Amino acid sequence: MPLPRQPPAMQPPPPRPSSRVPPRHPPRMPPRGRRRSLPPGCRTTTTCSTSASTPAAPWPSVSPPSPVGSCSCCCCSCGAAATSRHRTRSVMLPDDRAMVRQLLGREPLAGFEVVVRDESGWPVVIRNEALLPDGRPMPTRFWLVGKQQSVAVGRLESEGGVRRAESEVDADELAATHRRYAAERDASIPMGHEGPRPSGGVGGTRLGVKCLHTHYAYFLAGGDDPVGRWVQSHLDAAEVAP
Repeated sequence: MPLPRQPPAMQPPPPRPSSRVPPRHPPRMPPRGRRRSLPPGCRTTTTCSTSASTPAAPWPSVSPPSPVGSCSCCCCSCGAAATSRHRTRSVMLPDDRAMVRQLLGREPLAGFEVVVRDESGWPVVIRNEALLPDGRPMPTRFWLVGKQQSVAVGRLESEGGVRRAESEVDADELAATHRRYAAERDASIPMGHEGPRPSGGVGGTRLGVKCLHTHYAYFLAGGDDPVGRWVQSHLDAAEVAP
């Protein structure tokens, strides 16, 4: 008599694919390099423009302030204060020339780039071309055009700031700043230019301090300028927003 057949052994069901999504981890960012510290909210911009004439742009949310002061320096535009903070603007603004014209109260003399802006997009520092359209040298490379900043620095100058800064900063460091500034400017002069060239360092001088506005503009634009740092420390002490 044949033996009864045993039923086949039951196989466990295959594992079902998990519906859980593995946790996502953010990519590891490379370590940041050391950067020169700038005033809170102050950022340089890598783009900007301008030689073409463009229509004037409105001041966002408030009306453009009316000038209430003046300065004999060739490197700044002094006027009423307007609250501002600086930050990067990564897009080119077609109204740059019109805004700078409004801040200066006249047509800009040379081609320029906006290298520092406030949070509304208005220029604070411009970098001029080394030569004017007619080939003459442009004496000021970095120009402080922000209203509030120009007034604050002008007030510091009127209180003897130029002499105080010159006596308090390291003379060797200041001389190195003048040489570095001149080298950066001279490198921007077109090859083959045979006419007059701008001379000197910050503010057109090779030694000492001539104008706090030019040093502060160079500092805000990223320059390692001891006088610019001196100005910033005194503006901070006076609680002037950069």
